Amino acid sequence: MVLTTLTPVLLATLRFIIASIIFTPMIFIESRRGANLNVDDLKELALLGFLSISVYFWLQYTGVKHAGAGVSALLVVGLIPILTGFASTIVLEERLTAHKALGTALGLLAVALVALPGLLIGEIDWLFYLGVVCLLLNGVCWATYSTLSRRFMKRLGRPALVTSYVTVLGTVAPSQCPSHRNGPWYGPSGCFNG
Repeated sequence: MVLTTLTPVLLATLRFIIASIIFTPMIFIESRRGANLNVDDLKELALLGFLSISVYFWLQYTGVKHAGAGVSALLVVGLIPILTGFASTIVLEERLTAHKALGTALGLLAVALVALPGLLIGEIDWLFYLGVVCLLLNGVCWATYSTLSRRFMKRLGRPALVTSYVTVLGTVAPSQCPSHRNGPWYGPSGCFNG
């Protein structure tokens, strides 16, 4: 009964509300242990929460809804490691070795060989392509989050605290979106559903 009446986004919202309730005490425990974060740290944690929860799940569920689970699995699972490699090279200034470049090229070629025929052949409506764009942006979003969180984690050295803040801020921040003030709460992605 519940699964037929709740959307995937609302189910994800409930999941993150429960997780936030569990993680909130960790924030207080860590702050009592001396984990004092400055305003810039909190801004970065809010960005990480927005990328990994608020935007990521909306893009994922919208992409799956319009493009289908098969295309979603191929694009997201196939592209995230490649995009994360690009992001690590740019943001973390990791060296792009010949092996990494070859692996990236082979990965892109494999995704293209499998995905392109399905994207170009046949009669497909514009919502399918909207779903594909959401899935591509979903991969970019996760790669960005993954790279930035790795850098932040290295600097702070407190994974439990980072995870706690990211979860809570990623769940709470979108409640300030206009759609929440004008109608029902659509969850972590309410900024995009209003």
